Amino acid sequence: QGSAAKTKAAYRFFKNPQVDMPKLLRPHLESTLERIHSHPVILAVQDTTTLNYTGHPPQGVGPINNSQNSAVGLVLHDTMAFTPEGTPLGLLNAQCWARDAAQAGKKHRRHQLPIEEKKSFKWLVSYRAVAVALKLCPGTMLVSVGDREADLYELFQEAAQDPPGPRLLVRAERTRNRKVEQDDKKEELWQRMKAETIAGTLQVVVPRRGSRPSRTAQIEVRFAPVVLTPPAKIKLSPLSVWAIYAREVGHTVEVKEPIDWMLLTTVRTESFPEACQRLSWYSRRWGIEVYHRTIKSGCRIEDRRLEDTDSLEACLAIDLVVAWRVHWLTRVG
Repeated sequence: QGSAAKTKAAYRFFKNPQVDMPKLLRPHLESTLERIHSHPVILAVQDTTTLNYTGHPPQGVGPINNSQNSAVGLVLHDTMAFTPEGTPLGLLNAQCWARDAAQAGKKHRRHQLPIEEKKSFKWLVSYRAVAVALKLCPGTMLVSVGDREADLYELFQEAAQDPPGPRLLVRAERTRNRKVEQDDKKEELWQRMKAETIAGTLQVVVPRRGSRPSRTAQIEVRFAPVVLTPPAKIKLSPLSVWAIYAREVGHTVEVKEPIDWMLLTTVRTESFPEACQRLSWYSRRWGIEVYHRTIKSGCRIEDRRLEDTDSLEACLAIDLVVAWRVHWLTRVG
């Protein structure tokens, strides 16, 4: 709704080589730390989304899907600070990049590469940013929260090397076939936790997602300390963590994907109320998905017609702050 002159000025601003995402986000990141100070516990939720520019590809974009899909754009991996009640306090980290088309379809090489050369390194970058924030907010316990993609042994190893650092709360990926030490032998994690006594049940509100309606799920909860063993191809030491297994029961046939969560955490969990609290913390991860929808649908970042990815990232930095403000207002009224 601006004039042609204002539009041209905006293009010049985003094209300026001295204007980039880190510089534009710095004041917001500093304000986030100020808001964190007064809270005893903060959930640093990290997640990945893609920005699709296939219809109007600027210079520098890369593939955003598999090798069979020609969609191009940018990848965004950000970390949002939430209170345990779900109020977003602002970003702690934002990474944005274009994938290299030459590396597409080469998953078979991933086991040969160090973690620093894998796309999964983004989770460690975020964790380290949270560790920096923790040093500036020593009175707050910061818990890095991630979905199944964050189930990386290297991430837990990094947390184990810094006991006073941020805690971890990650949903385990079943296909990784995690093993635990049990009575001097190795046992599959899910089998180990299914043998654990049910500590209690609770109700969880599952929000609407796409065409799936919201519902209240009845959850059986088990928890126990476990010792994770490293994957065969990784020469690392076993790690002690707590496992919380949440399984939905009594659901209707319409529920195609009942809750079946295996959470791994470095936060001490020794009672049913503490296990329920960890589950509540993990459920706050949905907030960052709402935030990503706001960036796309509300700020319409994918509709920008900038000519190159550097300009797009600068524009995205502003939209990230605007989207946080909108998300925050919906929580606090």
